[in-house]
Formats: sequence, structure tokens, C-alpha cells
Amino acid sequence: MKHKPFQNLKNLMNYCLLLPLVTFLILSPNEIIGKNLKLNKEKSKIEFAAEKLGKDKVEGTFNSVISEASLSDSNQFISLKGDISTNSIDTGSWMKNNHLKGKDFLNTSSYPSISFFCTSLDETTMNGQFTMKGKTSPISFSLTKFEQLENELRIEAHTRVQRLDYDSSEKKRLVKSTIDVYLSVLFDDEN
Repeated sequence: MKHKPFQNLKNLMNYCLLLPLVTFLILSPNEIIGKNLKLNKEKSKIEFAAEKLGKDKVEGTFNSVISEASLSDSNQFISLKGDISTNSIDTGSWMKNNHLKGKDFLNTSSYPSISFFCTSLDETTMNGQFTMKGKTSPISFSLTKFEQLENELRIEAHTRVQRLDYDSSEKKRLVKSTIDVYLSVLFDDEN
């Protein structure tokens, strides 16, 4: 039986091509993706402020947020997503809360959540897709703090949302068309 010189090379090449696939199939998703970090609700807050013409600002927070971030085994950022319950808005005044939950603003009965999916993140900017009242558009946050440790990710950021882009009532001209959103969020694996 004659030995073909390239036969062993061909087998070696097939082995090299199949090795990554076999490794992928054998490893669990967590070993490939790395770490899934959950939002630490006690150490995180999402705040907003909207200026009223000639009056004080309307300020508040959202108290019900579900969010998670993923890091690779080498601690590189992979993804971040979050959902805010619109019904959890809190201005400190039940009258303002109920007004903002109504059809002129958040319309919480028809749109129970606001969502964000991060498409890119670096030390100065977080870009993503923002969905409010059934409309999705790109959004960019300016980061004021970005710390990525072994089992922790802290982000502090600011953006401006054009409320009229999301069908908030134009009749409500007492409130300016931009809403400032401030994030101070901590993701960790201790949840």
C-alpha cells in the first residue's frame, strides 16, 4: 500500500477546520459568552428631567428596571439591554405621575415598557436602539463614567430624548420637547 504524501496533510487540515466547531459545540454558552451580569437595583438609578416653560423642571425616576450586560471571558464588553416599566415612573407627586402615565405622554396602558438595546460601547459613548411607545430609533448616550472590572460594570451616562419623536402630545407645549435622561447603573454577578 502506497502512502500518499498529501493524505496526512489533508487529514490535518480537516482536523484544524473541525476543531473550532467541535469546541464550540462542547462548551456551554456561558463559557463562550463569558459572564452575564444583572443590574444591581439598589445601586442603580434612571432619572429624567423635562423643563417646563417659565416654570420648574419635572424630574423623576423609573423604579422598575430589568437589565443585563454580558462580558467575555477576557472581560470585554459583549452586550447590554434593558427594559423600563413605564408604570414605575415616580416624580414624588401622584398627580404628576398619573398625568405622565396618561395618553398625552407615556400612555402606560398601551405601552407598558421602554426598551434599550446597546449596539456599541466604548469609554465615551454608548449607542443603541431605543424603543418608546412602539417607535424604535437610534440613540447615543455620552458616558461620564465607564468602569469595567472582573465581575462588575458601572456606567454613568446622559442623553436627550426628543419626546415629540415618540408621539408625546404636541398640545403639551408647557413642557419643552427634550427630556434629559441620566443613567447611573451597576451590573454585577451578585444578584
